[in-house]
Amino acid sequence: MSGTGGRRVLFLIEALTTGGAQRQLYNLAVQLGGLGHQVSLVAYHLVDYNHRDHFRGQFERAGVPVTEVPVMAPWRRLGALRRIVRAAEPDVVIAFLRRPGLLAELTGLPARRFALIVSERTGKEGGRNVRDLTRFQFHRLADAVVANSVHLEEYVRGAAPWLGPRLRQITNSVDLEHFRPADSPPPPHGTLRVLAVGRFRPEKNFLALAAALRLLRTTDPALDVTVDWYGNNFFRGQTPSRRSRPYLELLDVLRRSGLEEVFRVHPPVTDVVPLYQRADVLCLPSRYESLPNVVCEALACGLPVLASAVSDNHRLVREGENGFLFDPREPHGVAGAVRRFAKLSAEERAAMGRAGRRLAEELLAPETAAGRWAELVEEVVTARRAARRAAGHATRRAAR
Repeated sequence: MSGTGGRRVLFLIEALTTGGAQRQLYNLAVQLGGLGHQVSLVAYHLVDYNHRDHFRGQFERAGVPVTEVPVMAPWRRLGALRRIVRAAEPDVVIAFLRRPGLLAELTGLPARRFALIVSERTGKEGGRNVRDLTRFQFHRLADAVVANSVHLEEYVRGAAPWLGPRLRQITNSVDLEHFRPADSPPPPHGTLRVLAVGRFRPEKNFLALAAALRLLRTTDPALDVTVDWYGNNFFRGQTPSRRSRPYLELLDVLRRSGLEEVFRVHPPVTDVVPLYQRADVLCLPSRYESLPNVVCEALACGLPVLASAVSDNHRLVREGENGFLFDPREPHGVAGAVRRFAKLSAEERAAMGRAGRRLAEELLAPETAAGRWAELVEEVVTARRAARRAAGHATRRAAR
C-alpha cells in the first residue's frame, strides 16, 4: 500500500513477532502508505524464536516491502543495518522499540542525511534507572521521540528534560473496521469465558491470574470460570529457550494446582478478532504497560476489560463503565474483579461492551493517529533539510 509520491519512510523494528508494537507499526505503515508516502520496512532477528514472522504476511499483503536481516553478531548487525538504510535513501527512519531506536541512532553517525524518529513504547516498574537515562542520552541523536501513552511521556519528560522540545505523545490506534463487535452475540452459556492475550513474559503477570483463579475455586466454588491465554512461549521449534522459563513455570503451577483444565494456554493466532468476539471479558493483569494494544482491540470489539491499574489503563478502562481495574500485585484484587464482572447481568455486560466500543471510536480512530504522525514526519524532514542547507551555506562561506 505504499504510495508513488510523498516522503520515503523506512521503518525499523526487531522482528515481526507477536506484540503490540508490531501491530501498531503495521497500522502506521498502512496509514502513511494510504496518505501517499513510500513506505518500507527493515526487520532484524536476534534469535530464531517461533512466530518471529507473525506479521510478515500482513505487511506483504498491504504492499509494504520487507527487508530481513538474519541472526548475526551485534557488530555485524549494525553494519548490515547501516548499509541497508543508506542504500534505501529514506527521507525519514521511524524506529519502534528500544533496541531498534538505539541502532537507528548509531546508524546515523557520524552525519546522517535522513530525519530520525524513535519511540518509547514500553512501560516500566519503579523510578529512573541508569539504563533509561543512558538511552535518553542517545535520544539526543534523534529528531523526535514519540511516547505512546501520557504516563510514559510524563516519565520521559521528568527523567530527561533535555528531550522536551523533541518529545511527542501519539496514542495507539485501532482498525475500527477490522476490530469490531460480532454481528450477533454468542449464544447464552453458563461459563464465564476470560480471554488473555500476551507474551508469556513475567511482566504480563499470568501467575497472578492463576492465583486468582485458584482463590475463586475456594471462595466461589459455584462460579464456573475458564481462562484462555494466547501468547508466544519463545520456543524454537519444539525446544524451549532461555526465555521460555516463565511459560514452563506457569505450566508447572497449573499442573500442581489442578488448573490445567480451566486455565488453558495457546500459541498466538493470526487473527484475534474471533477470540475477542467469543469471549465474555478480557483480562490483562500486567505489572506494567504503556498503552496496551490488546485492551484497545478488545474495546473496539465491544469486549469488556478487566485490567491492572497501571500506566494509562485508567484512560481506557472506566471503572464500572466498560470494565474494572485492580491492583496487579494482589491476586485477591484480580479475583475480586473477576467476581464483580461475573455478577453482572447479560444486559449489564452488553452495555459495558457498547461503552467500550464508543470509547474506542472516540480515542483510537486511525485517522487521528495517522494525521499526527504525518505532521511529525513532515516537520522533522523539513527541519533536517533546512539544517543541511544551512550547514552547506556555512561551509561554503568558510571556504571563501
